[in-house]
Amino acid sequence: MNCARTVALNRVARFALMAVASLASACEASDSGQPSCSDCTTTGRPSASDSQDLSTSSAPKGGEGTDTGASDVGTSADTTGLSDTTGSGDTGQPPTIWEDDYPLGNVFYGAPYSGSYTANARIHRYQNARRFMATRSGLVQAMRYNNRTLTRANIDDRCDAQPGSVWCVCVDNALGPVECGYTLSNSYHVGNGGTQVVSLQEDDGSADHHPSGVVLAESSPFVPLELWQDQYPIIAFVAPYEVVAGEIYHLVWTNLSPPEHAVSGLSVEAAASVSPGEGAIGLNGYGVGSPEILTGGPLFGASDAVFGRDNAAEPWLADPDTLPWYEIQYADSVWTGNSTAFYLAQGDGAAGGRRDFGGDAQVRQVFVVQDGDRNVDGLWICLARTSGDDPLQLELADGRGTSLASASIVAAEFESSKTWVYAALSGAVDLLEGETYTLTLSTLPETAYQSETGFALNYGPYQSTNRDEWTMAWAEYSGDGGTSWAAYVAYHEDRDLSLLFTITGKPKSIGL
Repeated sequence: MNCARTVALNRVARFALMAVASLASACEASDSGQPSCSDCTTTGRPSASDSQDLSTSSAPKGGEGTDTGASDVGTSADTTGLSDTTGSGDTGQPPTIWEDDYPLGNVFYGAPYSGSYTANARIHRYQNARRFMATRSGLVQAMRYNNRTLTRANIDDRCDAQPGSVWCVCVDNALGPVECGYTLSNSYHVGNGGTQVVSLQEDDGSADHHPSGVVLAESSPFVPLELWQDQYPIIAFVAPYEVVAGEIYHLVWTNLSPPEHAVSGLSVEAAASVSPGEGAIGLNGYGVGSPEILTGGPLFGASDAVFGRDNAAEPWLADPDTLPWYEIQYADSVWTGNSTAFYLAQGDGAAGGRRDFGGDAQVRQVFVVQDGDRNVDGLWICLARTSGDDPLQLELADGRGTSLASASIVAAEFESSKTWVYAALSGAVDLLEGETYTLTLSTLPETAYQSETGFALNYGPYQSTNRDEWTMAWAEYSGDGGTSWAAYVAYHEDRDLSLLFTITGKPKSIGL
């Protein structure tokens, strides 16, 4: 057995063992309201049996056995205004046919999101809204979200870790979970979080695509701080509602007991006198780094967004660089949504999710096809280019290292910040259920590209079972030209590149 195969099979065994455990370490917040995951433990995704040979071959650099010029290159597939669930219309693309038994409706295959760090949307007193596009048709009976709250323990722990910080102001003045958040510039919640009702609403059809106010389903009232032990609670709807794949909807949190005063920056004296029976929340998730980044890529485009307002008379305000996590549950217990974490996605080192590659440094995505065969003819990748002008080379291979197709993307398509770019493969490829494949990314030594990765909330305290996450898949890194491969980084080895394969006969992009 060669070195590369030994590394790969050891990794497969490690993922299988890690998948047995259900780990319950939670990320705690810093005074900026962003999680600090120094004590979070990773759990791996289940992986292929060790009968799968993951022998490596270097990504194409124009040498023997590679075809770097046979693929189409570029971004001609526009990501705006192309949604069509019933016919091709005048977009020049095939109709979007959603298949309810597949992740992402079998319109694309892979990991559709791109983010850079964890983040909280701003607290709004009256309403918060999460816009999304359904990837499946059917009756929706419940939703879930990240119910992050302050506790006495995490306030004390943060003061211990950061002497003299805002947390110590709360500790020194006996401000607890109800009061402390009011003194901060931002928090998960203030007061008791308010009395919240979550409704499923139609889109208003305007150019801004705000909630319409038409309630399709809604929950019973609940108080977030009373659910502090459940960071990912299931919120049931009183009656289910049938959604349609490809349509835009909104989850709207309406606060029945908002505070009349400000929700941030209060003095210690003012915070100490707040009513314990009222409050408000922000929505927790991840930051995209810049409003200009096409966060949802070719599948969701700008469909994903978060809004808020402090009273019913105000217009909806967008939080342009934050996407909160959410999931919806169908009547057959299938969950879909956005539950990808990008903690430290911009960080380097053992805990970071970012890698620069070029020359001998390469990255790849390994995946075992689930839920049926797929025929793919191209792919989208979200990367940045940090130096040089050599093209990005991509090679799709089977688990034994046999090249199946390639693609090359000119450097000018990438910017210094992350950009989604499309390339056609040199030929369509059948990805067979249960088989292992790799997509390797490389370039010449004079050029460097940069990749960031995310991972699913499939560990404690979340235990997400979101079907739209890319299961049985993980990113890897090589520092020796692809001779050997190791975990992309040590923290959360189940990370994925932001990568989507296009399905033959399906549109190349949809979404708002």
